[in-house]
Amino acid sequence: DESHCERDFLAHKALFDLFRTVQGKPVRSILCVPDSRVDEDRTAEGCYVKRIEADADIVYCEAKHVQSYYTSVAKGSGKAGFRHEYEDRVLILDEVDALVFDADCNDAFVYEIPELTAFATDVAQCLKDGGNVDALPMESTSTKRVAAQVKVAWEELSTKQFEASLIFDPPTGRYFHLTAGRIDVAKWSLSLDCKNFAEGCASKVTYQQRLFVACRPRVFQRYSALIGVTGSLGNDAEQSYLRRVYGAQFFIVPPFLKTCRDAPFHEPVNKGVYVESGRDAQWNKCVDVAFATRQKVPVLIIAKSRNDVEPMVQALQAAAASKGVANSSDIVRSLSRHLFERDRDSFKENLFKATQPIGTGADKNWRISVTDPRGARGTDYRISDKEADAAGGLCLVMLAVPSSNRDWIQYVGRTARQDNRGQYVVVLNREDYTYLDQPAAAPKSAGGAGGVVRSLPPRSSPRVEGFSAANAIDRILQHGAMRDRVRLEGSHESYHRGYRMNQISEAIHESGVLGSLDSKEVFSQLCARYEHLSTDQMDSAAHLVGGFDASKIPRIVPAVGPSANAHAALRACEQSGPQSPEKRSVIPRPQGSPKASAVGGAALGGAGAGPKTVVFALDRSSSMNSKDSGRGERRFETCKKCIMSILENQIASGDEVGIVTFGSDVRTAMPLIRKGAGQGVLSARVAALPKPEGLTAFFDGVSQALQMVGSGRASSKWVVALTDGDDNMSRGQPGGELVTKHLRECQVPVNMIVITVGNTLSNRTTQATSAWVSAAQNRGRFGRHLPVQNAEFIVEAFSTVSELIDMPCGAIEL
Repeated sequence: DESHCERDFLAHKALFDLFRTVQGKPVRSILCVPDSRVDEDRTAEGCYVKRIEADADIVYCEAKHVQSYYTSVAKGSGKAGFRHEYEDRVLILDEVDALVFDADCNDAFVYEIPELTAFATDVAQCLKDGGNVDALPMESTSTKRVAAQVKVAWEELSTKQFEASLIFDPPTGRYFHLTAGRIDVAKWSLSLDCKNFAEGCASKVTYQQRLFVACRPRVFQRYSALIGVTGSLGNDAEQSYLRRVYGAQFFIVPPFLKTCRDAPFHEPVNKGVYVESGRDAQWNKCVDVAFATRQKVPVLIIAKSRNDVEPMVQALQAAAASKGVANSSDIVRSLSRHLFERDRDSFKENLFKATQPIGTGADKNWRISVTDPRGARGTDYRISDKEADAAGGLCLVMLAVPSSNRDWIQYVGRTARQDNRGQYVVVLNREDYTYLDQPAAAPKSAGGAGGVVRSLPPRSSPRVEGFSAANAIDRILQHGAMRDRVRLEGSHESYHRGYRMNQISEAIHESGVLGSLDSKEVFSQLCARYEHLSTDQMDSAAHLVGGFDASKIPRIVPAVGPSANAHAALRACEQSGPQSPEKRSVIPRPQGSPKASAVGGAALGGAGAGPKTVVFALDRSSSMNSKDSGRGERRFETCKKCIMSILENQIASGDEVGIVTFGSDVRTAMPLIRKGAGQGVLSARVAALPKPEGLTAFFDGVSQALQMVGSGRASSKWVVALTDGDDNMSRGQPGGELVTKHLRECQVPVNMIVITVGNTLSNRTTQATSAWVSAAQNRGRFGRHLPVQNAEFIVEAFSTVSELIDMPCGAIEL
């Protein structure tokens, strides 16, 4: 974390200055900061730097700087560089659990390609002058792709959505992206470069490609020693992972005060768990608890997300005013990440005042501060008032229990710090935990995970049986531990693929085979798609990079099999290389992959069949709010991300896309839009999809999707529908008869894919889905039902969809 890193560096800088190296020279300590902050350096030695410098003795930085330094060594001096640069270097990882478990272990790094930058600039100049881009010389796959991408980026400049995402910075004379209301100088996009070029703010359009994959465990293992520090490394699965991947040893250091005689040490006290029946009831309880508690101690509310903080602050300030509390803007303050990024001085002031009293004597009371999950990790809330300490100390009010036990320890660790007392209250919305809808065994401790529990009166018809105030914390953490165990087991393949791709990246850069644009293009495609390939397929694809022989690289990690998208990924790598009529594939088709065949004399409408019209019919009934997709998010949010991924990777600029959602009613969430003309609009429309609520008009939703896809201009038409429940709101087609009729009689046949989630769907739904699939197949088109028994496999289902849509014409065997 950038802020904590800077805080700790400045706190210890004077100590470092007291030391000398073995050569008698002063120890040089540096802090890595964003480019825009280097000029903020006020130290005499110039300690603020953009990246790790090899001659520094002590470096404070984020993980991205460690990996960036590694790739520069790998690209520059290869194996000899590793031996020299990492000899006797020690890596100390603070909050090691968040770094190792909560972040993807593999990262792709991009680099500017000067030849493609020059060509992208020529394309942009041609568009600026109103010329014909197709008349430019395009002799390679790379230049053709760059031309297409620059044209799409140029079209985006005229969209209101794109314009609203930018801000002009007078000191630099350039446009930048906005993030959280402030200039984001680190965020780059091809459209942004085109904007600056079009407005005369830049002389070129920079073009970058992925040309290195770094696997974090492999990077960390380069160091002569690793020391990880954390206060919340917990369950057996996580410790087993660290032993296996890093060879870790574990040492428990007791809290300092427990090592001192007669020193008080306090655990946080649970002052109550409330499980309310809905969002409004949860909010009312939160307000009641916060305003009652602030009479004696400071209150810190931990919101569910950073986006919830500012609306909550405004609502609490309004509540304070309605209660006759004077100066409500001082009483209720924000400690959100947004505020930190926008105005650090205001954030620091609010952090200081969060634990300072208002008034004295009988008039003394305290502030209510609101933070997000980021503020619940690592931030030090210091309280020194003896009266507040005697009343129980800083009180946390949590509106959600994190699913990870590590996060839970961090949350409650914001109070009862040093020798002070601390307390917390949990106020939950029952609707946020519908995934815990099965009765569970009684918790191991009578008081749940934290001591005293205040139960709610029983509701007349509880929506989540077996989930109550008495067991809520235990139930959530138990489910999270099970999910973490599954996730870590599933991360093995990602780790092994990333490790092998890291080895290949090192060797390819050392070999010097990336001299041509064609080689860079193939390797860029491999870096973008390796996660779908088996380790053997990765080696085969690497052979396309100037004949590189990956078989000579020692296999350190076990072999991994391919994903459902492997064949499409291999084709992308193969087709990105030099093209000629005599060219033949060097990549064997994986066993069990689809064979090319014609069906009924009709060509199937895939990516190779020219432009496509694709319409998604997405369930937005209340059950899609269930947080059981295996990613700590609602089913609906997972579906949105999957659809966005398909729009970015499988939908070409000339394709049309539309979205229909269905709950108790059917809505056109996004009418047909051509991607090239509305790329900026697509992201906004997907992000703004209405929240799930109500029942399920599944059949009517698919009917409307078929009507929409029928109005599209492309001959290759696709409907992708997803539901997690039986239809209970459609009219005039109790068994989906209108959908079947449309598929049989529509003028242009439609490819039909249906994803069903859950194992409780009725025969009526199954029979309807089967009829639709058969109707599409009988007309020579593609039909597939993808049943997903467990919501954690929604992503895999969409991965199959992306492969099918991406198939070239005639490549699918029915």
